[in-house]
Amino acid sequence: MKKSEKIELILKDLKAFRSNLNQPKKDGTNPHFHADYVTLEGVIQAVDEAVSGTGLLFIQEGTFEDKNVLVTTTIFHESGQFIEFNPVTIPAMRSDAQGLGSALTYAKRYSLSTAFGITSEIDDDGNAASKSGGNQKQSVANKQQYAYRNTTNQVSKPDTKPVTKAKPIVVTEEQKTTIFKLITEIAAIQNISMKEVMTAFNIMDLEKLNSDQATNRITTIQESLANMKK
Repeated sequence: MKKSEKIELILKDLKAFRSNLNQPKKDGTNPHFHADYVTLEGVIQAVDEAVSGTGLLFIQEGTFEDKNVLVTTTIFHESGQFIEFNPVTIPAMRSDAQGLGSALTYAKRYSLSTAFGITSEIDDDGNAASKSGGNQKQSVANKQQYAYRNTTNQVSKPDTKPVTKAKPIVVTEEQKTTIFKLITEIAAIQNISMKEVMTAFNIMDLEKLNSDQATNRITTIQESLANMKK
């Protein structure tokens, strides 16, 4: 993150912004997970309304690099003070206009939401929990964890002979890189955060996975990703 030498005025107005902010309604629907989120337009509208009366404004810069879309959000103050946030990097699913546009929209929404503290991601409790009957929306995590269990749970016959268990091999750097790329790709397609994707696939901490667990996760995520692209 980059910033001007002094930021006391911008911080003062950011505090006023937070007081003015009304979290936007989730006006978009994710067709794959059947859950709602805030669109880029909704995030921008919430920010524009809350900055009224402050000396704040923002700009977003989008660039393309090695099939990735990078978006940088900078908050400026009328005094000249600024805070530039680290770029959000999203892989473009396709190199055509539609693929690049989708990745750019997601990156802008995620970057702007992060900079101003907008809650724009899918919320599977809240309203869903208040709805009655069996028509409640099933959470992303429940759906994907169910798929994961069906894929990986195997019952083996107990061995009557005592067996010395070998120490599990820790997850490799290559496996961690593969999982990260797959998670990033799904997050871009589904318009949700990487944290939500990790939760959906029961990945709380990559470092705590062993090699076999990582292999299972990779297989499951790849299968889900293939279905999303159909």
